[in-house]
Amino acid sequence: MIVFLDSNALIKENLFRSSFATLFLRATKFLGIRLVIPKVVMDEIEGHYPLRLIEKNKQFDKLRREINNLTGQDIDGVDLAHEVKRHKRWIRKLEKIENVEILPYPRLSLRKVVRESYKLRKPFKDNGEGYKDYLIWKSIASHISKLDEDDELHFITENVKDFCLKKDDAFVLHPDLFRQIEGNNDAVTV
Repeated sequence: MIVFLDSNALIKENLFRSSFATLFLRATKFLGIRLVIPKVVMDEIEGHYPLRLIEKNKQFDKLRREINNLTGQDIDGVDLAHEVKRHKRWIRKLEKIENVEILPYPRLSLRKVVRESYKLRKPFKDNGEGYKDYLIWKSIASHISKLDEDDELHFITENVKDFCLKKDDAFVLHPDLFRQIEGNNDAVTV
């Protein structure tokens, strides 16, 4: 079994450091499940973390100052640079886990990405946005083309608007995306 991970799955689970994510990583290793993560996803979570940390630190800093004023104590703030370095070390550690495979960026020209955005096919949004989703999907589709047809494939994402279609109270891979892997594998379970 192969499980592809989108960035929102990593970000939601406390950047895959939550107890659930740790258990998930151990279980997949024990069960022999290969986790496949596009490099664009790794770059996205690396870039997203400092932005999220800065935003939350601003909120915390305001509360910290108010508590310091009320209590007369001096509560320390967060060392942003240290936390960003710690996060980067965690990403490098994730990349070295035995059952985790990092997919390279797809071989695409920038012109092709721009032209595809105007075709308004998934994973692009109706306004043409979604180039990171496009790179994620093209990484996955390229990898799928190299797999055996009997491999069981799963894609974990919360971005159902750009990757999926709702069918009978469940989300399935959008037909635009399915056509890109047709013949290589019968199904990707979302």
